[in-house]
Parts: sequence; C-alpha cells; structure tokens
Amino acid sequence: MPFALEGKIFDGPLYLGTDKLPASAGIALICTEAGEGVKIMSVLWGDNLESIITENPKNDCWKKHAYHGRVDIYVYTKDSTAGERETYCKMVLDKYRKWMFCEDTPKVEDDF
Repeated sequence: MPFALEGKIFDGPLYLGTDKLPASAGIALICTEAGEGVKIMSVLWGDNLESIITENPKNDCWKKHAYHGRVDIYVYTKDSTAGERETYCKMVLDKYRKWMFCEDTPKVEDDF
C-alpha cells in the first residue's frame, strides 16, 4: 500500500532482507509498524537505493527497533535530480528527526 509524505507518494512496503530493493536513484523511507501506523526510522537518498540501504551502518539500529524485527522500506523512484532528492530528505529530517531514533540528533550549540 503506498505511503504519502510531504507531497510524495512512496511505493511499498518492501521488506529488508526479503524483497528485492530497486538499484535505481531515489528516496527511501526506512520504517516499522507502529500502533498508530507507520513509524519512520530513517530517510535515505542516492543513485542506487539497494546499495545505500543494504550497506548502511544503521541496519542494526533499524532491526533492533523494528516491530518483530521487520524493517519496512518505502521507495520513491520517480524522476528527480540528486539536488531535489537531497533537499527533500533534509526537509524530512529537519521536520521529523526527533521521532527517528536511528538518526543522529544535531548538537545544540550554546551561544553563551
């Protein structure tokens, strides 16, 4: 069942370790089931989603926090430039990072 987020419709879910991931350029939402629906653990972008996902150092974090260990992946592979993908993902990170427990939170710099 497709998943909509911030104006984009993502295909999926694909299951990490079970389904064939696209080796094409795009955006991936790394998710898990949650009581209220889908919980996003990470957002990734690049020219080859398959390698970016399978070789990602956050794999262990995703599996650890996934409901019953099942990592759901939603992909957006429509035509877009690398810059558009990066801009979209940074916007998603800025907006949702506090709920993405597999993403690093930026340090808060004190200006005193």
